[in-house]
Amino acid sequence: MMYITSFIPTSENHSIEIPKEFFGQKVSVEVKKTIPIISKEERIRKIRSVFDGVRINLSNFKFDRDEANDYDK
Repeated sequence: MMYITSFIPTSENHSIEIPKEFFGQKVSVEVKKTIPIISKEERIRKIRSVFDGVRINLSNFKFDRDEANDYDK
């Protein structure tokens, strides 16, 4: 016999009622967690909010390979 019921818990503790036919039987509970789907723009906004305080502007940075590899100076 198979018994299927679905519910969304609304508090920290929740009881699951099962039919009397299941008393004394092995009962398994399957929990499926759904991941909310967010838009690409929302994901980008969340990522940018994490890095807002640590970003630096390197637009005027010039790299000189010869200077970087000149070990005699």
